[in-house]
Amino acid sequence: MTLREIVASIEQQQASFVLLLCHRSADADAICSAYALQGLLKRFLPNVVFEIGCPAGINKPSKTLLENLPITVNLKPNLESAGTFILLDMNTVKQLDEAAEVVQNSPAAKIIIDHHAPNQETLQICKLCFVDDSAAANCELIYRLYAEVDIRPTLQEATAMFVGIAFDTRHFALANSPTFQIIAKLVAEGIDAQKIEAELSNGVLT
Repeated sequence: MTLREIVASIEQQQASFVLLLCHRSADADAICSAYALQGLLKRFLPNVVFEIGCPAGINKPSKTLLENLPITVNLKPNLESAGTFILLDMNTVKQLDEAAEVVQNSPAAKIIIDHHAPNQETLQICKLCFVDDSAAANCELIYRLYAEVDIRPTLQEATAMFVGIAFDTRHFALANSPTFQIIAKLVAEGIDAQKIEAELSNGVLT
């Protein structure tokens, strides 16, 4: 799946409202990947409303994250109004808890971007799938979409992806070679990696 396919799908659905959904007790990787993707899609579809929805809540560290990064999430998104759902960092809609049935039965198109082993039932209901369980974090997949269209993330978007990757790899303990390649490119965008890592360690960002 490519970014251009995502954009084309949203246009085909004539979706004016797109919900980027995160799993229950959404963590930094889920929320940051949603934020970075939101920014990227807005460049191509400026007239579409993109909203990050966390209907099954966020975890405690993410509450601190939202106080330190310019990310807005809706804990009670209007699921019925969405023309497209983008499922992030989840391999099954069941991770949306009470919202799962609404999303599953909705006529809205469904797109999944995930770095976990695929769930066949979920893949069957999705129009587009970008799943790679070799990626250490979901933010890696979002960065690949930026690279695909040769668009540089803003400093805030780069910071968010760095935070998401750092969080999901336990400060890079679970990172692999492609992860470090992406991290190097994010650092090249001007983020202060040492400062962010210190804030992560001190609980400021997580």
